Amino acid sequence: MIGNRFDEVSITAEVLSPVHIGDGEELDPLHYVIKDGRLHRIALEEWLSAQDEKKLAEFKRLTVGGNDGALTGLRRYLRDTIDLAAHAYWSAPVTAAVAARYEDRFDAPENRLPMRPFIRSGDRPYLPGSSIKGAIRTAYLHSLTTPLSQNDLRNLKKSRCDIVEGRLLGAIRPPKKEQFDIDKDPFRAVRVRDAFLPDDTTCFAEIINHKRIEDRIDPISVQLIHEIITPLDGLTFPLSIGVNSPLLDHPKSGIDATHRRLSVKTLLECCDTFYRQALAEEKQLFLENVKNNDELIEAYDKIAGRAQGGYLLRLGYASGVVSMTIRKELRTAKEYGTSKHLYEGRLPLGFVKLTID
Repeated sequence: MIGNRFDEVSITAEVLSPVHIGDGEELDPLHYVIKDGRLHRIALEEWLSAQDEKKLAEFKRLTVGGNDGALTGLRRYLRDTIDLAAHAYWSAPVTAAVAARYEDRFDAPENRLPMRPFIRSGDRPYLPGSSIKGAIRTAYLHSLTTPLSQNDLRNLKKSRCDIVEGRLLGAIRPPKKEQFDIDKDPFRAVRVRDAFLPDDTTCFAEIINHKRIEDRIDPISVQLIHEIITPLDGLTFPLSIGVNSPLLDHPKSGIDATHRRLSVKTLLECCDTFYRQALAEEKQLFLENVKNNDELIEAYDKIAGRAQGGYLLRLGYASGVVSMTIRKELRTAKEYGTSKHLYEGRLPLGFVKLTID
């Protein structure tokens, strides 16, 4: 049996800009209440099963017709009667802008106001190890393209994404039709544990899409409300990344020998190189020659400055094409870089600084 020993390295992750990773859930107005600056995720079915006949009858009366008026009536009835201490799965802070929007439009029938929560285990938000590992993998793949010629890159661009990865990693099954061979994937020897966040370090906030139009940046879409890791100066949480060196070194592992010196430090160096380049390119595409956007320019520069002394990583929602494709020459999108989802219109998403403890 090939060895299964992972040499794990403890890492401190510092949040440099808001991060959102969801699980696909979108909360409608009957599954949450906002009170006293917090969103409470309602256990609606449990609440209904605990009601007496009189309250159930009132609830049913409000549902008759199923029209927009019924929705606002139900929303108000829930907010006014539910015992949040007994019938909420979890709660999280909301920004002042989200709380005001909720109150101002509470009785508007068209105000569906869906909320996209952070991924959780029980009531605890966490960063999935798979998401972190995916961001690291992108940076490592980028490092493998460094020696390639422009002709090599043009040939790669003609292939499916999995074949591009397989060729770069030396993980292709050789029959007539090329296939990615997972047994030869060096990332079998990389493990990243889920990272649970400290209490009350997330909040629900407006993420607004902005587009560059000639020499200005304008908001162009209805605000999306996501639960994000709050971008507080000094906010950190622990990570653990491990590499299984015996597996990489084993002659029967099937993994290409070029990956045998893979280490956590090597991976982090790849991340820092790739995501610093991505940060600079994104800033240039989005903000070059744009007027009256000193605050945004300063935000990008501050991220670069705060990442000094560590390794820059980017992950999660709204990371963008530049940070999610391994080389400019391999991008298939014809237009990119001129629109951006921004936290409250002033910060890009997804940047984290990693430091080896």
